[in-house]
Amino acid sequence: MKQAYLDALRDLSADARVHDYLHFFVVKRVITTLRNRRTE
Repeated sequence: MKQAYLDALRDLSADARVHDYLHFFVVKRVITTLRNRRTE
């Protein structure tokens, strides 16, 4: 899960202009990714 967070952080921070809320978007992406893996 830590690696998924770091991967999402790297992807999203590359295009981010404002980094204040980046953590929330990263967590949302990781949760969505983990849920999708579980249902497959």
